[in-house]
Amino acid sequence: MDVNRSAERMVVNLEAELLAGGHTYTGTIENISTDGLYIQLITEPTKSAKDFLPTARINIRFQIPSGEKVDLACESRWINIYVEPPDSVVNHLGVHILDLPRELKDFVDTLQMPSG
Repeated sequence: MDVNRSAERMVVNLEAELLAGGHTYTGTIENISTDGLYIQLITEPTKSAKDFLPTARINIRFQIPSGEKVDLACESRWINIYVEPPDSVVNHLGVHILDLPRELKDFVDTLQMPSG
């Protein structure tokens, strides 16, 4: 895991759709910055983690609170896998955003503004 991040991560709770390896998954974005995301998703034990191995390309779609939809091209940086018997696997992913859209930058900027 790369602990030398260039951008501060902000805590969020956003439902997301992940497209990787020809499969579609549902997950939750738990923190976000202008260069990356931390995502948790639960899969069936038969689903392979190979879709999320480091350097795997992942498209992530989600909606920010303003209602705008964001579609990101990302690359997996790391994955932690936790088996929860009998029928699920919890995957924690760190992904790098390859191309930052304006609407996501604006959203992250509002999260970083001090409340006052």
